[in-house]
Amino acid sequence: MRVAFVGKGGSGKSTLSGTISRALARQGQQVLALDADNVPGLAYSIGVEPSDHWPLSAGAVFVKKKGWETVITPREAVDHFATRGPDGVRFLQFGKMTSRMTREQQASAVVFLNVVKEFDPKGWSVVIDLSAGPRQAYFGWTGGAVTVLVVVEPSMKSFFTARRLARLADKKKGIQLLGVANKVASPRHRKLIAAELERLKIPYWAEVPADAALAEAERHGKPPIEVAPQSKAVRALEDIAKRLLEMPAPRQRKPASAGRNPSSAGAKPVAGPKKRTAMPGANSKQTTPSKTRFKAAGGRPEPRKTVTRSGVRG
Repeated sequence: MRVAFVGKGGSGKSTLSGTISRALARQGQQVLALDADNVPGLAYSIGVEPSDHWPLSAGAVFVKKKGWETVITPREAVDHFATRGPDGVRFLQFGKMTSRMTREQQASAVVFLNVVKEFDPKGWSVVIDLSAGPRQAYFGWTGGAVTVLVVVEPSMKSFFTARRLARLADKKKGIQLLGVANKVASPRHRKLIAAELERLKIPYWAEVPADAALAEAERHGKPPIEVAPQSKAVRALEDIAKRLLEMPAPRQRKPASAGRNPSSAGAKPVAGPKKRTAMPGANSKQTTPSKTRFKAAGGRPEPRKTVTRSGVRG
């Protein structure tokens, strides 16, 4: 099962996706939670410490005239780099972006996107928390997810983001958009959100009530499922997790090729016997990925060899 959460920044999608990840794990699911948000917050809702490092960068090399290419499989990336959190949830984050994207961040983005698109979900429940707004969703960061939950709070900014996301089902065939009303404090809130979703032809699928206990947990960076397990909001999210598992298994979307540049819809896949993800980067000497091997024990690639006019240097 794959599910992606999208919505306006501050709508609560990270809190919802993190709590639902924990709820799925407590129901016996093997869960992989992916934080694609470049302003990460999913870690706090799950109960793990976010990292400022970019360990995934060890899984990609830069090839001149081709761009970045992965040298580890999505499963290897999960096995060696995903943090094991409470209830057994495996957590992997894209990382916090800086004002200027570094080579380390570029390499990490390539490996992370390869996991999002190519990780085999058989036996797993994969939960993806996307960054605010529609950009990542339209560039394929939902991966092979069939179910995309649009988190909407009772505000015009949130409605505007939902309008931009409503066209996603037309652009990405096979995606099912479902509306989740969040922070509903009154019948008026419910009516406003329901009317907007009906206008956008997005089903009003679930509702999470406004809850002071949940808001308090968010303020202190604590997982709501631990500090407020009996709150109305947490109970509603546990019910959503059950409903996700009870949904008839839809025909799985074939993940988009991992060889596409996430910032360019027209990029071509990198040729070769192995599926790789390419991303343009700064000029660099040509490296030979075939000579690079990922060390399972240490999680670091062996020294790279550089091809020069005079020969191969180690």
